[in-house]
Amino acid sequence: MENNRKLTIEEKIKQIRFFQDITQNALAEALGCSDATISRIEDGKTDYRYTDKQIKDARKLFGLENAPLLDDEIAPFKERIYLWVDQIKDGYFTQAQKTQEELSIITQLPFEQDLIILYKLVQVRLLVKEGKKAEANENLSYAEPLLEKSTVENKYHFYCSMGLLRTNEGNFEEGLSFLTKANDLEVVGFKKEPSLNFNLALCEAKFGRYYLAIILMEQVYHVFNVERASVAMMLFNNNLAINYTKIGYFKRANELLAKTLSVARSIGDKTFIGYALHNHGYLYLKRRSYKEAIEYFNQAFEYFTEGNNRAYLENSYYKIRSLISNKDSASKTALTHAKSVARDNEHFVQLFNALTHLTTLKADDSLEYIENTTIPYLLSRYDYAEAMDYYEVLEKEYERRSNLKTQSKTQMLAMEMKALKMKASAGDIHKIMRSGR
Repeated sequence: MENNRKLTIEEKIKQIRFFQDITQNALAEALGCSDATISRIEDGKTDYRYTDKQIKDARKLFGLENAPLLDDEIAPFKERIYLWVDQIKDGYFTQAQKTQEELSIITQLPFEQDLIILYKLVQVRLLVKEGKKAEANENLSYAEPLLEKSTVENKYHFYCSMGLLRTNEGNFEEGLSFLTKANDLEVVGFKKEPSLNFNLALCEAKFGRYYLAIILMEQVYHVFNVERASVAMMLFNNNLAINYTKIGYFKRANELLAKTLSVARSIGDKTFIGYALHNHGYLYLKRRSYKEAIEYFNQAFEYFTEGNNRAYLENSYYKIRSLISNKDSASKTALTHAKSVARDNEHFVQLFNALTHLTTLKADDSLEYIENTTIPYLLSRYDYAEAMDYYEVLEKEYERRSNLKTQSKTQMLAMEMKALKMKASAGDIHKIMRSGR
């Protein structure tokens, strides 16, 4: 570990022999020397040094022909670990799995603890992508007690990997905490990854801080928009576009989505084609261009399967919102079908119930449901953009009621005050959206 004296090749071979439970006799036979010679070398009772041929023979005996046994092999091996990071980050998982097999040889070198920790921490990223969360947690549990004596660089990777795993598990608060630790860590001679900004931004967006998420992403925008990282670029642009849409910067959002859709179609990536079409629909919904929104949502359905598939349900929700806003009679049939599909998904049951009441907004109980059930639910999930939309709906309905001639002046004033309250609440939400950590 850090500050440790460098081991000689003889000391390394001795440690590997113990690690693999190989006898001195077997080593001596492989190296063409006597047991007594091996014994004296390992006990430090001779100045004899292994020849290049003997080192090569030892590698063959141990099955470590490609392991970084010599000091000048360490740096190139470490570079390969970081190339592995890029493969994982850019979505080249088949290559990444092959690289992992090649790099796993480092675990056979008990004296290279820092490199073993680095390997296991990077492996966490691949395990998370593969959905192997239990194995990812095992790697982190292995590394954590060793970090105190390890490098600052490894501490950085521990926080990054822990943050990635926790956010993948849906624990964004803990994920943000670990990613922030990684970001705050001073690592001399080591450049932090742009993906750290991206993961921080995803967490900030989950807590409704869309402006901060945009700032973090824009700081590294150019890094993700290179040809070699098309998958990473599409994921990045999609998320950046969503955040711009939520704060009303439609031109920038449209540029990003158009680029994503173009790349997705050029490489035939159906998942990202669907996401880009859906997000185009969401953009037009926010712009109140409901017919265009519906067209995009319909196209997105070609790439989303029915069932409790989140993408399918989310596309259904926003399409129905567009239908309702466009006063389209098809909204009722679409809503009935969507509710039947989402019956086992608590989140979308809540959202589709809100749409049901949106269709009967003039009724007092529907107005109360959206104000006292839907909006608090959205706020509890930090879905501030959606909550603001419902505040706007309520504000307009209360304004409409304040102008009804059939009401008394007292009732009209009460409705006017209600409208102002909704507007003020939306303003408070907007302040939160603009705030930093």
